[in-house]
Amino acid sequence: MPGLYIQIHTNKRLLQLYDGQRLLQSCPIAVGKTNTPTPHGRFTIVNKHLNPGGVFGSHWLGLSISNYGIHGTNNPS
Repeated sequence: MPGLYIQIHTNKRLLQLYDGQRLLQSCPIAVGKTNTPTPHGRFTIVNKHLNPGGVFGSHWLGLSISNYGIHGTNNPS
């Protein structure tokens, strides 16, 4: 797969950033709540926001599936 892409392993609670076949970074994640589960599939990042407010922490990467994104949290615990 050419270019940058993110792979998320919900069962391992792990996000990995790749450049082609080369792993650039790996970090632990939380997954969605029961009423808003983490979706499975291939999506693109369609928007980016700094300081989106609320429970989303300091960054939001909106996905091509409505109302879902990769984001921080205001409650790291």
